[in-house]
Formats: sequence, C-alpha cells, structure tokens
Amino acid sequence: MALVFASIILWIVTAPALARDASDAQEVTLQVRTDPPGALVMACDSDPCNEATATILGKAPLMRRLPMPATGWTLEAAKAGYDEARAHVAPDAPGASLRLEPLTAEERKQRGFREAGPAETLFIVPNVVATHKVGAAGFDDATASRAFSDRFLRSLERTLNRRFPSRVQRRDVGEFASTADWAELQASLSGNRVEKIGFYPVPVYLKLSAQRQAQVSGIGGAVLFVRAEAYYLGSGARFARAAVPILLMAGSAAAGAAAAGAAGSPVFVYGVYGPAPNQDFLHAQYFLVHAQTGEVMWVGQVDAPAHFENDAAVESVARAIGDGIPQGALAGADLH
Repeated sequence: MALVFASIILWIVTAPALARDASDAQEVTLQVRTDPPGALVMACDSDPCNEATATILGKAPLMRRLPMPATGWTLEAAKAGYDEARAHVAPDAPGASLRLEPLTAEERKQRGFREAGPAETLFIVPNVVATHKVGAAGFDDATASRAFSDRFLRSLERTLNRRFPSRVQRRDVGEFASTADWAELQASLSGNRVEKIGFYPVPVYLKLSAQRQAQVSGIGGAVLFVRAEAYYLGSGARFARAAVPILLMAGSAAAGAAAAGAAGSPVFVYGVYGPAPNQDFLHAQYFLVHAQTGEVMWVGQVDAPAHFENDAAVESVARAIGDGIPQGALAGADLH
C-alpha cells in the first residue's frame, strides 16, 4: 500500500514553535472552545498578534498538552464571515472560550466581500503534470510524462466523480498550462498565511490582472488548478536542492503540521526545502478557486515517496486531493 506524506519534512518539527525559547515554560493542558465552533486558533507571544510568527494550534474545540511560557500567550480565533476574537491564557489559567461575532451585511460590503452562491460544477484545470528524470541526459521523458499525466488525471477524476456525481469536468486551459502561470497563481497569495486560507474573516481573493481574472471567470464553477510532478532518479543520481528547484508554496511546516493534525487532515502546505531525498517521489499542489468571485477556497500539497509507475501511489496522491475538497465547495453536494 502506498504511503502518502503531507510533507517530506514533517519529522523535522515535533513541538510548537512558541516553545523554542521558553526556558521558563510549564507543561499545561490548553483547552480552547469557540462559539461558533470550527474557528482556527493561533497562539501568539505578542499582543496584538503577529500572524507571520504565530503558531497554528488547530480548529476549536481543541485540547493540547504543550509547554507554555510564564508570560502566557494571546490566542486568536478566526472563522470566515466573523470578526476575529482574542483571549489571553497563562500557565495558571490555560483555558479559554472565545465568542466570534458575525459580520453584518454592511461590514461585509465595506470589507470588500464578493457575494456569490456555491458553484454548481467543479472543473479540473491541469497545470504541469509531468515526469522529471534527475541525473541523466534528457531531463524530461515525454512518453513517461504522458503516461503519468493520464493515470494521475484519470484517478483524480474518478475520486471527484465519486464525491460529486455528474458534476465534474476536466478542462485544459492553455492560459494556465505553464510553470510561469503557476507562479503567477502562487504570487497572488502573497501577504496571506496559507494555513489560514478559508478562515480569514474576509475571503482571500486571487490578485490577478483584469484579463487574467476574466480568464478564470470564463472557466466557470469551482476551478481546481492542479500541478503534479514525478521526480525519478537516473543512474547513480541523488536529489539536490539546486538540481531540482521544486515550486513550494508559502507556509510554515510547524504550523501546517499542527493545524493539519488537529483538524484530522492528511495534507498541509509548507514553504521550506526538506532534506534532499534519495528516492523517487511524487509531488502535487493545488488551488480551489470560485471562478465568479476569484475566492481562493482551498490550497494544499501532497507528496509520496514512490515511482511514477506505481499505480497505487499515483492513486493515493490523487485520492488525497479529491477527498480533501472542503465541504460547501459545490451547491447542494452530499459531502462527507
């Protein structure tokens, strides 16, 4: 059975980032509830909270055993459509209950909400789906790439069609088929904490030119932009960071791992290079966007240490993406 890893660097981080320099820290059981439940909770060592350095604890309600400094933390809870709420916790009072107030219609208008109902159809738009041979002449093998692309995309379509019968279509869009196009999509997320996408009070929208946004709108429905690459070794080759410049999305391994673990998710996003692997592996990234509004509804990444001809591994990566589409992505869908 193929193993799918949320990140090849998960093992590097084993404790919340906040505890790194806390020589006076005490082990506590932190308990957090929010009203409504399901808010994303971050722990900050400053007030106001510095989002860039905050540690994501996961979705409330949550309970974590972890070291807390004597000065305590500021907790910040966020949920789409609600004002953020904050509370202070300390070793002698390590629990908090936060109430988030819903944004009024006027506040939503002032903050730039682009109102639209859920999409009816999900369109798969492939970016680059290819194999890359490392350490041998002929870096890309066109025949192998086509075979891998067909297997991966068929697996992804099967998974999505099981969840959304008769509502999934694949659409090849030339304007979003290159590495430069993918980099443009990633750049549109700059300034946002990737793990918090889907929880910001105001949705994150693609920052594209009017022409580019019109191209996205023209696709219609909910658009799953996906990029999948299979790196495999040539004779005697070993992966090196300089030799294989993988496009990684912004994010924190520590925070991503914590948030994914607390939410029970198999995937999260990270933004640093892992240890140079010495084996074949599969690497996939994806954006889910509401075509009409440009809202980024979901972002993620999956890796599996396997060769591209390993059908079970390719199926597992595709299934991890398809099964992770968030609840509410399509109107009236029977989601799990």
